[in-house]
Amino acid sequence: EIDFENAQAVLNEMNMDVEPLRYTKHIKKNAKVFFDLAQWDKFISKVDYSIGTRFHGNLIALTNGVPATIISHDSRTTEMAELISIPHVPVGKVRRLDVHHLAQVGDYDGFQRNYTVLYDRFAQFLLENGISHRLEQHSAIGAPSRLYNLVSGLRLHFGKY
Repeated sequence: EIDFENAQAVLNEMNMDVEPLRYTKHIKKNAKVFFDLAQWDKFISKVDYSIGTRFHGNLIALTNGVPATIISHDSRTTEMAELISIPHVPVGKVRRLDVHHLAQVGDYDGFQRNYTVLYDRFAQFLLENGISHRLEQHSAIGAPSRLYNLVSGLRLHFGKY
């Protein structure tokens, strides 16, 4: 059963003028849910670009070498995006989504620099405090060359530089 009240609340929060039935049909048809990180990695690594409101969804894309932009809908998402230098745009500034423009203006170099430093710092913290983990030093981004190549292609295609 479709929860139209919840769907309408989501649409209102995102300032989207869409009928709840249309929205829920779209979500049911297109949304993906993963409970296994390897399956999520496999899926996301096959897309060209990721855009959306979910921080971790876009982080997974970036760590798999896929350019991404977060549509930040609250202060916490904005703060996390800024900390790690993930390209983001406030939901209030998105009237008509121009994916090509968002891909063009994204600074993926900043993400690569900041995320790698923060990842390694966190792995070192865990090690120094005797906390077991599966993080590897200096391997925060599984496909940095792929991300670099894709971003270079985006810049050439959309004329950023």
